[in-house]
Amino acid sequence: NPVRLAAAISAALGGVEVDITENVAKNTFLVNIREVVDDLKPAIAVIERKKPAHLIYQIRVATQMVGEADLKVAIAMTRAEMYKVEVQSI
Repeated sequence: NPVRLAAAISAALGGVEVDITENVAKNTFLVNIREVVDDLKPAIAVIERKKPAHLIYQIRVATQMVGEADLKVAIAMTRAEMYKVEVQSI
């Protein structure tokens, strides 16, 4: 059952959100891990132990960052004049 497998993977990863998409290819399911995790080994161990032998799996760590940035631009202008001064001695 994909829901039970997702719950087991989530528990192994410390409660991160996990969902499973079935039939992404022939005999293949996709494990979507919805947060960044330090180590995938606990998830792989659960999948290998619980999945049917004839199925293949893919793991995707799917995160979404939404941000808004205010960009302020300052434009400065300078003016330089060059002139030549000639000094004569008397």
